[in-house]
Amino acid sequence: MQIIFGEKCVSLLRLFFAAVLMLWCAQTAAYSGQCHTTQGNPYIGVNFGVKTLEEEANTAGVVKDKFYQWNESNDYYVSCDCDKDNVRSGRWAFAADSPLVYLGDNWYKINDYLAAKVLLQVKGRSPTAVPFENVGTGGDTRWHICDPGGQRLGGQGASGNSGSFSLKILQPFVGSVVIPPMALARLYECYNIPAGDSCTTTGTPVLVYYLSGTINSLGSCSVNAGETIEVDLGDVFAANFRVVGHKPLGARTAELAIPVRCNTGNAGLVNVNLSLTATTDPSYPQAIKTSRPGVGVVVTDSQNNIISPAGGT
Repeated sequence: MQIIFGEKCVSLLRLFFAAVLMLWCAQTAAYSGQCHTTQGNPYIGVNFGVKTLEEEANTAGVVKDKFYQWNESNDYYVSCDCDKDNVRSGRWAFAADSPLVYLGDNWYKINDYLAAKVLLQVKGRSPTAVPFENVGTGGDTRWHICDPGGQRLGGQGASGNSGSFSLKILQPFVGSVVIPPMALARLYECYNIPAGDSCTTTGTPVLVYYLSGTINSLGSCSVNAGETIEVDLGDVFAANFRVVGHKPLGARTAELAIPVRCNTGNAGLVNVNLSLTATTDPSYPQAIKTSRPGVGVVVTDSQNNIISPAGGT
């Protein structure tokens, strides 16, 4: 009986230690290391303002390296799914992707005309082209990174606060291309305990980068080059001119279609600005002077707004 009792005790003791071991393993395996922003500004605006492309650069396949660089100082708090009792043995790792259409070789499609290649700076590493995963940066103990409230990260030296993007011309364009604010890239952060470089683009990004700006092209265009534009206004009796600044009685309005040819050969024009320059009538500056004193011609747009002959658009 004592032997049987002893065997039962030994068996129960083994089961107990096995259960404790299983619980401990389950607890250590439960931490994913994934981080998320708890407060602060998780967005970085990549607004490059207004830039102009020279005519020779407005060619399909041309790449403008480091078209724009940024070095922000966002302050934000990050909390990671990790073991706070062993925080000193952890290691940072990063991943990044983009919601834009991937074209290959790290290029993402902005629109039909432009593509971007994004490089992000993470601590202790050279700028890395998006997309990337499992980029470790070595040990850097942050005592509160595993706390629900998170650890404050910020300043220009913080991972992800600096970077650049290169621009690629997919097809030439004329005029201006306006890029409204759009998500360009997303940075994911992990704190792995025990130390490791594992980090994927799952969960919630710590930082999101928004691209915006305007690019002007210096592509040349001509208006009816080498030809004279004739507009027939018909015959008007002198007696029908009665009020300064108004059309004479019975006068008709002539609609004018002006052909514009541009050197890119691209039928899908984005935006072309035209201006009018002519001799103004001294008695009515909004009109173009004619050979007949006191008689001028007024040009309007499709909304009947008068276009000034002194460079009006």
